[in-house]
Amino acid sequence: MKLEIRNVTKKYGKFCAVKNFSYEFTEGVYGLLGPNGAGKTTIIRILADVLNPTDGSVMLNGEDIKDMDYRYRNLIGYLPQDFGVYKNFTAHRFLMYIAALKGLSKTESQKRIEELLEITNLKEYSNVKTGTFSGGMKRRLGIAQALLNDPKILIMDEPTAGLDPKERVRFRNLLSEISKDKIVILSTHIVSDIEYISKEIVLIKKGEILKTGSSESLTNEIKGKVWKVLTDENGLKTIEERFTVGNIFRNGNKIETRIISENRPDDSAEAEIPTMEDVFLYYFDELSE
Repeated sequence: MKLEIRNVTKKYGKFCAVKNFSYEFTEGVYGLLGPNGAGKTTIIRILADVLNPTDGSVMLNGEDIKDMDYRYRNLIGYLPQDFGVYKNFTAHRFLMYIAALKGLSKTESQKRIEELLEITNLKEYSNVKTGTFSGGMKRRLGIAQALLNDPKILIMDEPTAGLDPKERVRFRNLLSEISKDKIVILSTHIVSDIEYISKEIVLIKKGEILKTGSSESLTNEIKGKVWKVLTDENGLKTIEERFTVGNIFRNGNKIETRIISENRPDDSAEAEIPTMEDVFLYYFDELSE
């Protein structure tokens, strides 16, 4: 299975949200990573066929998804960034409603809903009205509805927003399990969501692809650009003005800083092993531009 974005551009009046964007997905997990406003949601909505590009096309196995129409939509599961629920519906009733919209039979729906409520840790809230749900619970319900039709292409925009750390881990493990025969596309600005499970990460900046690669290759590319520097209160202000600072750790009178810099900041600086968080700061922090 091959899903291709071919030279896609999306304009809103004079503003260009996505510029000549081309990329190819096959089975596995892909992370679209970038700061807020980078164009990730626009790309996700175009892939989900809820937004038309100004130019370009999206192709599945060589066929334009616009020509495929419902045949394409039957293959996808979609979780938008802003996911709403019917507050007077219970979780079970809400999922039955979505299953009906997706054309699933009642018998098939019942079995699938039970499985997904278990997977998303919502089984005990099956008969509770969604209006009482926390933000994280609603997000988990959104993940469940996206998986209802056992989609071949799973498209999710900021899927872990509102989830606690344990729920994030559970969600990442779930995606790893199901991705062997699916295309899974996640849009996020949270590095940990995709760092360990993505086949490839696509760095997006101002509507364009900045860089692609595995987390290992991306971190390797900035080796020699991440440093540990010990300083004091007087030196900290100067460091923050001159460099991108990832972390600040205070230990008594000493302050340990993690710095992103093309060159060694000073003679006492020690090289550190880069992480994906460092990659994000290197490419997207204002001082790094």
